[in-house]
Amino acid sequence: MKLTSLSEQLFLLAMDRRGSVAGNRYRMQISLVMAGLLDLEEAGIIKLAQQAVIVKATSLPGDLLFLQPLHELITKMKKPTLKKIADKYCGTFTDRELKKYLTSIRNELLQKQLVQVTQKAGYLGKQSIYSADEAELALLLDDVIKQITDEAPNGKMLALWVLLEKTKLSGKYFTKDTLNQVRKKLADLTDQPLFNDLKIMEKEIEATFLVLLTAATVN
Repeated sequence: MKLTSLSEQLFLLAMDRRGSVAGNRYRMQISLVMAGLLDLEEAGIIKLAQQAVIVKATSLPGDLLFLQPLHELITKMKKPTLKKIADKYCGTFTDRELKKYLTSIRNELLQKQLVQVTQKAGYLGKQSIYSADEAELALLLDDVIKQITDEAPNGKMLALWVLLEKTKLSGKYFTKDTLNQVRKKLADLTDQPLFNDLKIMEKEIEATFLVLLTAATVN
């Protein structure tokens, strides 16, 4: 599987024919910002500390250069917080920063040939139609279920699952039986001390998502 970051994975699953994201505006946008923040934290670039965002590195590794718009936005803030980030992406009259961020992720996927673009004639001239690589999409969806329902669930896939649930994309890609199976698996983790760290991570993602979503919708 060529997809290694949460932001790439979530974008591929959320992308519409226009090469942007569909679904509930704020939830989808905030989820993609959240995915980028988690990618940066995993790489040791930032640290999420409740509502504060602590910058730990000023340069990005090669495989995360497409997150430069998000990283640059954070590093330019005097005291970056989740609310400030949400304001920049979803709390303004223009969506310039958001478009820059989403375009950078999409360009990375185009470069990896995981997104294809074709030209289609329309009433307003030629239109660009974007589509995800079906084989990679199938691998990703299969991997999500396998790694979450495994005896030792994968932390990154758990994070992706939480974001899929928040955006309701889980219902788009998985059957009701599969959804119930995964939800039961995650619910059962509370009785197993071995998986406490995964449950803590899930709660942290949900709490951070709520802060971002609240900040975006209040504006």
